Amino acid sequence: MKIPIVKQEITCDMRAKIVANSIVVFIGICLYFLFLNWARVEGFFGHLVHILAPFIYGFAFAYLLSVPLNYIERKFLYRFAQKGKFKSQRVLSIFIVIILSLAIIALLFSVLLPQLANNFSIFVSNISQYADNAENFVRFLIDKYNISSAIVQTYVDEWDKLMDTMADKLTDYIPIILEYSRNVTSGLLNVLIGIIVAIYMLFSKERFCAQVKKMLYALWERDTVTKVLAISRQSNRTFIDFLAGKILDSFIIGCICFVFMYLADFPYAVLISVIIGVTNIIPFFGPFIGAIPSIFILFVVNPMQALWFAVFVLILQQFDGNILGPKILGASTGLSSLWVIFAILVGGGFFGFLGMVLGVPTMAVIYALSRTFIESKLKKKDLPLETLDYASEDKPIHT
Repeated sequence: MKIPIVKQEITCDMRAKIVANSIVVFIGICLYFLFLNWARVEGFFGHLVHILAPFIYGFAFAYLLSVPLNYIERKFLYRFAQKGKFKSQRVLSIFIVIILSLAIIALLFSVLLPQLANNFSIFVSNISQYADNAENFVRFLIDKYNISSAIVQTYVDEWDKLMDTMADKLTDYIPIILEYSRNVTSGLLNVLIGIIVAIYMLFSKERFCAQVKKMLYALWERDTVTKVLAISRQSNRTFIDFLAGKILDSFIIGCICFVFMYLADFPYAVLISVIIGVTNIIPFFGPFIGAIPSIFILFVVNPMQALWFAVFVLILQQFDGNILGPKILGASTGLSSLWVIFAILVGGGFFGFLGMVLGVPTMAVIYALSRTFIESKLKKKDLPLETLDYASEDKPIHT
């Protein structure tokens, strides 16, 4: 009786291997044809994203607004709902969040954008004068330190070419900016529809979550669904903590920069502060990305102010990296500097600015899941979990 059982086990094992190998071959063929027709595939997905843009916007708005919505419901409206003063706590919370969001956007458009446009137009119109000022400053340094005239002339010629190129590029970019403005205007309809979709999502977010969980339980086993839900909660917590903390941190840095520039009577305070604040959202590289154009703008206006501003930015970023950032963000990512750089470069390479911002929390989730998986495997083998236990080549691994 044992011989037929062994044959049946061997047959089942071979069948499983054949199925697994067939799946691998099928996936390989699909990937081959996918890359062979990548242009068509990319065009299809681009068209699909364009069609689903209102729902993508709606999900993004609902995800961001769910944080203040939950806070308002929990802190302010919960007691009134218990006393029966508000029959629909959710409707009132959504109304408050939408009004506050629209008020903030209106404030930005009415106060910040005109200042930015004014600063930019003044800078473009005076760029020739700024180039002369910078050239005179360089000549002053040459006369003071007796620098070779041949070397100086080479750098002066290159500087003139750079300024002429900048002026031409800025002039060429004006039609591009106008065209981009038209595209933004045409995309406002998707944004408005997205806001409506977000309101529906916020109003029925518990129902949507319940429907997703119902579908997961129908398709997968209970233990698998439990793991998926745990991963979802961890991912949501990581993204929310990082984005909220980084936005608050960048806003504070931008305000500090504006106060310093206003008190020191530096030009283009609004423009440069916005550059510093927005680029500070990008981890690690953000301060350098924002500092370089800001210092250049000040250099062509007043080189000494550019020098003092460079010193200020260095102090400001040290304050942000060692005091303000850790205080606000804490250990929201848990990534080392190497993985932060990796996440920024890969995310930025694929998705631009948005990828540089979201790459770090995405990498944090992947890192946390990988660590959990590896530690579970080590526990099954009765091996230590601490990384330092594996540092020595000669020391045997033991529990």
